[in-house]
Amino acid sequence: MSEPMAITQKMRENREAKISAIIDRINSDIKLAVSHGNNNACFACDRDNPFYSEIRRMFEAKGYRIKPTGYLNGYWQLTDDILW
Repeated sequence: MSEPMAITQKMRENREAKISAIIDRINSDIKLAVSHGNNNACFACDRDNPFYSEIRRMFEAKGYRIKPTGYLNGYWQLTDDILW
């Protein structure tokens, strides 16, 4: 009988690198918004991303709120905004 492949250290590192890259992108967007005097930015992680829930929980644990963008030019957006 076949056995599932064990999760390797390389697999863990690849996962962490992907999550870190998304977090860096969101942090960069937050810094840009702050420099322009805003208190919100686009949450640059799509809901269909496999790490969405984990990344969202990480930012919410730091005090951020994440909510749907809502309507823009009469069209419902499939994105989220991050607010502080």
